[in-house]
Amino acid sequence: MASNRLDLNLLHVFDTIYREGSLTRAARALNLTQPAVSHSLARLREHFDDPLFSRQGNRMVPTPLARRFVESMRPGLNQIHSAVNQFHAFDPSSHRKTFALALRDVLESTFLPQLVTRLNDYPEIEINSQRVARRDMESLLAAGRLDFAVDVLLPISDQTAHEQLRKDRRVVIARKG
Repeated sequence: MASNRLDLNLLHVFDTIYREGSLTRAARALNLTQPAVSHSLARLREHFDDPLFSRQGNRMVPTPLARRFVESMRPGLNQIHSAVNQFHAFDPSSHRKTFALALRDVLESTFLPQLVTRLNDYPEIEINSQRVARRDMESLLAAGRLDFAVDVLLPISDQTAHEQLRKDRRVVIARKG
């Protein structure tokens, strides 16, 4: 099958299966039926001549080809989503979503209560706060397993958008001697 004949919707299905690790959860996230997601996966398997995912227990585990493909495909897919969504402002009152947020333990106690207070007016928005190792934050963001991460600024690639939230001074207190 020629690459110019690949339905781009299949890439979104592939990405969601990869992120969710389950056809049922992917179907729920995509608002599709599980058979529709299975059919899309079958088309992708035919296109790539690879199973892409294998079932291990109740989890769909990506094949080596799927892992390589998601790394090269995801930046393009994110660009397409950004291009399409730039014309639609996010309105929390009309969205139902659980955001995965990575916070360091120190920031969780100062940042999370303020965020939750601001979201009290939007009961359809939920926050799932996770503690994630710093070295894993960028890859989890790129994989779509995190929506946001709040931490000190570390060296990151140009693919990861970031913004300074606040600036703190360092203060050291010590007793004399």
